[in-house]
Amino acid sequence: MLRNFGGTAANRIRNAGAQEWLLALAAMAVLLTAVFWISSLVRGPVLARQAPPEVPKAGLSPAVGTLEPRSGTVKLAENGGKALYLDTASLNVKVTDTVTGAEWNSIHDRGGEQEKSPVVIRFLGKDGVMRQWDAYTYAIQNGRYTLHRIEDGVRIVFDLMETESYRLNEYMPEKISEQRYRERFLDRLDELVAEGNLAAAQAQRYKESLELSYQHDPDNGLYFLKFAGLPPLSLVKDLIALSKAVGYTTDMLIEDSQQFGIQVSILEPVRFAVTMEVTLDDGDLVVRVPTYEMKTDNADYTIQNIAVLPSFGLVPADTADDGYIFVPDGAGALFRLNSFNPKYPEYERPIYDNTYYSTLYEMPAFPEPLTMPVFGMYYTDPTGASQGFMGIIEKGAELAHLKVQLGAKDTSAGGTPFNKVFSSFDSMQYSRVKVFGPYSSNDARYLSTTGLIPVDYTVRYKLFGDRVTYFEMARTYRQYLMDTFGLEASYDADPKLFLDVLGTVTLEKRFLGVPYNVRFSMTKYAQLRRMLEEMQQWQNVRLIVNYMGALNGGLNNTVATKAELTKAGGSRKEWETLLDFFSGGRHTLFLSADLMKVAETGGGFRPRTHALRGYDGKPLKIWPYNRASGQFENLAVQPGQRPIRHVGDRALLGPSAVFERSGGPVYPPFRSVSELVSQRPGLHVLRQLQTGRHRGPGRRPRDRGAKFAKTGRTQNDCAG
Repeated sequence: MLRNFGGTAANRIRNAGAQEWLLALAAMAVLLTAVFWISSLVRGPVLARQAPPEVPKAGLSPAVGTLEPRSGTVKLAENGGKALYLDTASLNVKVTDTVTGAEWNSIHDRGGEQEKSPVVIRFLGKDGVMRQWDAYTYAIQNGRYTLHRIEDGVRIVFDLMETESYRLNEYMPEKISEQRYRERFLDRLDELVAEGNLAAAQAQRYKESLELSYQHDPDNGLYFLKFAGLPPLSLVKDLIALSKAVGYTTDMLIEDSQQFGIQVSILEPVRFAVTMEVTLDDGDLVVRVPTYEMKTDNADYTIQNIAVLPSFGLVPADTADDGYIFVPDGAGALFRLNSFNPKYPEYERPIYDNTYYSTLYEMPAFPEPLTMPVFGMYYTDPTGASQGFMGIIEKGAELAHLKVQLGAKDTSAGGTPFNKVFSSFDSMQYSRVKVFGPYSSNDARYLSTTGLIPVDYTVRYKLFGDRVTYFEMARTYRQYLMDTFGLEASYDADPKLFLDVLGTVTLEKRFLGVPYNVRFSMTKYAQLRRMLEEMQQWQNVRLIVNYMGALNGGLNNTVATKAELTKAGGSRKEWETLLDFFSGGRHTLFLSADLMKVAETGGGFRPRTHALRGYDGKPLKIWPYNRASGQFENLAVQPGQRPIRHVGDRALLGPSAVFERSGGPVYPPFRSVSELVSQRPGLHVLRQLQTGRHRGPGRRPRDRGAKFAKTGRTQNDCAG
């Protein structure tokens, strides 16, 4: 029977016509599509998608009254030896020390618009153009703000609005014929002078502005704007004033532009409402900007960055006899006041390397990221009086930037006459993604953003009314951390030796030319035990060991569905012998674990489904810089699909702690193309993991004492 069936099938195949072959191929295509489609729906057993947790929002403080704009200076609060005042006209926030008489102001009347602004915003349009507004120009000088009394402070709502456009293309043509150039501008100016409606000197200035801006093209019989970019603002204002003086209307502009096929775009005015709360808390000035309270009437624009009190504690160069600015760069960096260097006009860096994903394919400009959300300034004036402040970013530091501007008494070589240090934060992050890949020579790009990020950005200013040093600032910050998080000071005079130990790595071998991977331990458990025993002979030395590559396949790790020791490190008995060395509590063992990186697929991990997606919408691969060395790539795991079943097994890990080695920010800009995840929910996931409140879809953690730590990224150890 089988022989007859096989023969019949063979005859059918030999005698099959074109139609039957097409039907067979179509059936095969449907079958293959069904197989791949069904498999794409099947996810790993522990990598089920979770919704990101809601980030708590503090909301606005209850209002207890209102303040009339331009009604004088009002005392808002007094506590902790400090008093808080608000000038309702300039919106200067002033704090005075009731003992020493020292004062701190948020604006400076002798400066320009930015020195008079409590906030400065940058906003990004859908046209890809970044614009900047200061609160003084676009709100304060026009009285566009409201004031509400709150407990021990005030809430200020800035109503920033463009009262007049300075976009030259909305007033003057890019190209205009010779005839209309003479008729609309030159002849009309002469007529106004003859009529006595315009001074001759002013008309001459307008003509000079035209000559500076327009180039004559006699071959084509036209004039065109000669600037590739925007002309200087003073020239733009002169040309706009010219267009109004001669009555050059929008209809004329459109008519003259259409003659050369140029379309005129008149942008809709944009308006933003930004809320800032200022309070005095036990002598500390606390400033809060909730981004979820920001409003706009034009969806084409989004606020991207807000500088908070950029002139607070500003020190004019002519009043600073001595002093410095402090930033947490490395072990702490100090900038001497009035030391402006035109080669390095400004210092600006993100805290926690929070621009990591937009600069992923760029060589870092600094060897290590900023890892403390603090900054400060101290100075002594010519009379010998001293004072200073230290800013502590309490919330939103993962979006913050620090900026330093050093002053100069002689500004002829550049610089400003002011010394400043302040923070800003990103309310939206973005990247201009290369269409053909990050290393393509084709520079075609498109704009990709995270959208608005909800955050209660909060800065606490510690104020020092007398002489203060770098040591006092460090001690004040330590005390703040102890009071805020319930910590206790721990003094240990014994010297500590910190060891980074390399465990299991992955090597590529070949059999008959076919490559395959093997695990190889650079430092086995028994070897590490012998090394530590030799070091233990050193008197009073405490050993702090970070054992890298001991879990989940080693340095080239698999997805962390469990904390599993690598077999290449040795036997279970050798591991337990190593743990005995740390059982007394004098020495400490950390096991390095990459929770956000995957070097090898498997264990239910599929890059297309589970990998973090970058600004370009593709699975995010993090390559070491030297690819020729054979170093591995990593795929970043989405925080919403946190794969941990348990972070520790008491029988397995003993007294050790889990040390998270993921180097970049642990929050991504995207988890998928259609679903954006901002930094705030991603960071909230990590905090829940640290406290054991977020367990993912797997089993409950068995080691309630397992700890997490986080380090910075080195050049050859990038993380998602």
